[in-house]
Amino acid sequence: MVNWHDPDLLLKDYIAFVKLYHAIAGLYFWETVLTAGFELDVLRGKRPYRWTIWLYLGTRYTLFLGFVGFLINMDGTRVPCQPFMTAVLVRAQY
Repeated sequence: MVNWHDPDLLLKDYIAFVKLYHAIAGLYFWETVLTAGFELDVLRGKRPYRWTIWLYLGTRYTLFLGFVGFLINMDGTRVPCQPFMTAVLVRAQY
């Protein structure tokens, strides 16, 4: 039987989670950089403007900031945890 409260097992699970989260965040950042040309074309007027671009940009960069916030929190920087995580979670919901 596995003891799920074993500190060694919890540490291994946490390390695996952090590595997986960093990989997923890296893929999202790469995708954001690759498709930034579309957003720039719309803002420059090379593509037709539709009001929904603001919803698209809002959700896209809110998720980007959420990833950045969680990465900062996971990497152990000295940030007041409760207010910081409240701000990240509020941003991630909208």
